Amino acid sequence: MRNGAHLLLENARIDGGSLQVGAGNTLRLAHVSSTDVMLIAEAGAAIELVNSAIGSSGGCNGSPAVLISLGGNVFQGAPPCDLPVHPSDQQTVDLRLAEVQTVPPTAPAEVLPGSQMLCYAPLSDSPILDAAIPSHCPKHDQFGAIRPELNEPLPRCGSGAIEGPLKPVFGDGFDS
Repeated sequence: MRNGAHLLLENARIDGGSLQVGAGNTLRLAHVSSTDVMLIAEAGAAIELVNSAIGSSGGCNGSPAVLISLGGNVFQGAPPCDLPVHPSDQQTVDLRLAEVQTVPPTAPAEVLPGSQMLCYAPLSDSPILDAAIPSHCPKHDQFGAIRPELNEPLPRCGSGAIEGPLKPVFGDGFDS
């Protein structure tokens, strides 16, 4: 990223590893489902979280980077890097996510037709369902499924990369 750049990472799954942001740059994580990620930022950098489902954090590098919650986040345990929480953020013992591999219902342009994607999908009792701030919800989730509109009273948009629980698909060829 060039100095003064603003990067948006939206509707993504992040597992392990690290995200590094250089000085003078801003990284916004919006509708991200993440486990065990280390946030690394140089002095003068900013990392913004909005409507994301964050599992155990891999930690921070201890730099004076700014970590900002814009709200609608659900954290498993304590928020990463001693992040001051927004009033709409939640903390929970379990995000109630299941790792699934599925074919996107409407594949984004970057996904080859018929390909499968690995993601974390919320279970039907997950605290991330309807937890997002509506004004920050994109029209589609990671798989291209439509998220609720801003003017719809309920259900609200969910936090994380996948909207709503995925319905199981049984493919044994027999119907009951």
